[in-house]
Amino acid sequence: MSFNELLQSYMESLNCSAKKLADTSGLSASVISRYRSGERMPAPGSEQLSKLVQGLYDIAAADNVTDITNRNLQEEFVKALSQGDSFTEGLSGKINAIMDTLGLSQATLAKGISYEPSRLSRIRSGERKPKDPEEFIQKVSDYISKTYNDSESLQKLADMLQTKAESLPDAKAIYTLTYDWLKGTTKKTEQKLSDSAKKTEKKITDSAKKAEKKVKKAAKTAAEKAGVKPAQKSGKKIPGKSNAEKTSRKSSGKSKDTDVFSPELNEVISTMANTRLNPVVDIPETISLLRASLLPVSRDYDGRHLMTAHLDFTARLLAMHSDGPLLIFDSMLPELSKADDSFMNSMVSRLLLGVSQGLEIRLMIPTATSKEDRGFLLRELMPLLLTGHFSIYTTTPEDGLEDVYRPLAGIHGFAYATDDLICYGDSSAEDPSRGMAVLTRKKEDIAYFGGMLNRLYDHSTLLAQGFRLDRRKDFKAFLESFSKEKGSRSIYAGSLPIETMPEDLLSEILERNHIPERRQHIIRSYQSRAKKRLEDTMAVTSLHVKLPSTGSVMLLDELFYPAPILYTPKEYEDHLNATLAFAKDHKKYKVETVESHPFGRVSVTVQKKGKIVLTRGGRTPVQLVLYPQLLGE
Repeated sequence: MSFNELLQSYMESLNCSAKKLADTSGLSASVISRYRSGERMPAPGSEQLSKLVQGLYDIAAADNVTDITNRNLQEEFVKALSQGDSFTEGLSGKINAIMDTLGLSQATLAKGISYEPSRLSRIRSGERKPKDPEEFIQKVSDYISKTYNDSESLQKLADMLQTKAESLPDAKAIYTLTYDWLKGTTKKTEQKLSDSAKKTEKKITDSAKKAEKKVKKAAKTAAEKAGVKPAQKSGKKIPGKSNAEKTSRKSSGKSKDTDVFSPELNEVISTMANTRLNPVVDIPETISLLRASLLPVSRDYDGRHLMTAHLDFTARLLAMHSDGPLLIFDSMLPELSKADDSFMNSMVSRLLLGVSQGLEIRLMIPTATSKEDRGFLLRELMPLLLTGHFSIYTTTPEDGLEDVYRPLAGIHGFAYATDDLICYGDSSAEDPSRGMAVLTRKKEDIAYFGGMLNRLYDHSTLLAQGFRLDRRKDFKAFLESFSKEKGSRSIYAGSLPIETMPEDLLSEILERNHIPERRQHIIRSYQSRAKKRLEDTMAVTSLHVKLPSTGSVMLLDELFYPAPILYTPKEYEDHLNATLAFAKDHKKYKVETVESHPFGRVSVTVQKKGKIVLTRGGRTPVQLVLYPQLLGE
């Protein structure tokens, strides 16, 4: 077990938050965050490791956990750190070997995997471990498998991997062998590939077109038997489309339609589909920190420099490595952003750096913010939302909060606050230059405005939040609650639902994909929970599900499962037939098949007069939940 996995394991078993461990150990919350993510590790025998161990021991002792001792903790973490050093050295050597073998430059590889060249250089030298080693290895493997598949490159790869070129018949085999070679498990994978991949995977590749036609035909027959009409042949009116447009689409042979929702929601879905999940920050961190180090502790601004006040605050925040959370009330963001495009880019870039330092960010906007401006903010702030550590709320002067709301809101007002830094200001609606802003570390100002922001936050309503792997428990809890809520569901699924898959078919697919037994158990448990949630939902409402008639990838949203689990055409056909049969037996579960999914890799679940859940699959799965007050019905 790696150092960060061991730390995460202890924190989960002790039900310990990063803030609690930081307070107990004396380390900052940002340092704990970097340890948990794997971006940093303390040196064996260092003061930081001693503080971490003592903090965990003190928390365990306070909870009367007697089987965790200081000595055992010390030994386990030192062992994990030693393994981590070996892993880092081995990985850097293998990355260098791949680049030498394929004649791959550092700049080309960095661009191919969306990494900064300087960061990749430190990984190659062994100076730095990837922030997320699993994701790094996946990106490298994916890039190699999609780029170097000509005969000459395949032979070079085969020689490097100590296998035969015949073991690399397609991109999946290249990805699998490269991934496991980087992870250090090549021999086991190669044996399995030699036994089954040569027969099964090559057969799938050679017969793919023929099989797809067969699947479509079988799906059509099964749908007719189940009394289900394919969506593209339905006589029902599609929201947002006239009958003439439907007729035109039919005659052109296109079934894909991305305008089935409101224009605002369609734009949000499109933005989510195209946003980089690990964006390259526009402003180099070194420049931001250098600029911030020159800022005075306190500074006043007139109304002409309110953008500068915002940017100075974020720069100062980065330099301080503030533990957060960062609470924001801002009624000026849309106006400032539309006045200068570079302003929002700079704000998002800097706040992304803050998130990478372990900052939790909660933005509050006035309830009076227009629907248009809410949609604008949602799209502009999408990179932040998809980190899973940024959320948007709406707040209103209710419950005796007028005294709090008025100094902050007005028509143009803002306040940004952490425990040790604050920036606040406002301006006139008629003349924005008639305004002011203050950046300060004065304790009395932090206590006054910080207290206001906390009171507003306590009475705010959630509008949007994202979930990534490190928040999978939170997303699981959300799904459990969501499944019991009334309000019919309309679902545009990117893959077939695992809850309708026969258990023996699931076992067959997992075995053929060489999924380790421990992960197979996790996936089966997930299927059981998904079935229970579906039962809970059908007990209170109905579901209308649109499914692709063909596909190749199984999506496991709650698990945030990164590795591809692939169907054969026959397996997909069997699962689709099982789903259609399930729909026939359950009146509250209606199914339609579509030839192509209208939203690409984003699955959409819409609750009537309620929440919207957007799921983006792939190597880095992410969930986005939009609440009804955000865009309206």
